[in-house]
Order: sequence, then C-alpha cells, then structure tokens
Amino acid sequence: MFDMSSMGGPEPALVAAESIIEGWEKGLRALKAIHHQSGNFLAELDGERATAFCYGIASLYLPNLSGQNTRTYVGSYDFGLEKQSGRWRISAFRFNLKYIDGNRQLEEQAEQA
Repeated sequence: MFDMSSMGGPEPALVAAESIIEGWEKGLRALKAIHHQSGNFLAELDGERATAFCYGIASLYLPNLSGQNTRTYVGSYDFGLEKQSGRWRISAFRFNLKYIDGNRQLEEQAEQA
C-alpha cells in the first residue's frame, strides 16, 4: 500500500516496489543534490507484523534561472512491515505532509535554463 496523497498524489493503492523506485528515480534524476533525513523512530512489534513511525525532511537543490534553487518537504511517515521468509519487508508506506517550502516549480524552471 503506497500513499503519497497528502502531497497531491493519487489515492492510496497497491503499487509494486519496482514502480515506486522507477518513479522516484525519474522524478529525482535532474536534481543536483538531495538531502533526506528521518528520525525519532517509533516501532511496535506484533509477531510477524510491525508498524513504524518517523519524522522526515527532504531538501532538493537544482540551480535555475529564477534563482529559487531549493524546495523542502517536511512531514512524517507511517510504515507497515511484514516478516516474509525471514526478512522484514515494507507492506505499507504513507507520507504525511506538514508543509512544503521553496520553489514548487523547481524542475520545470530548470528545464527552461
């Protein structure tokens, strides 16, 4: 279950890990720098299942003609985890956006540069 709806993405849905990776790789490819930091992890274990929570911040940097070269996302994450064949796997991923600061057209303006 993948949910980025708090950022204006599609409604939560079952999405293959490969599709998520491909989308992020494509969306982040043009950026010159990315800083992603998470912390204050809380986890609860229930046998072969677990939930986890953390806060996160991501800062994106891409020089462009506008001079507004950064965008920052601040929020938190909720994860569902399942133990499969002895390995923990993410079964649910939700980002809860608190706010966005900076250039919301960062990638579009860089394409014009």
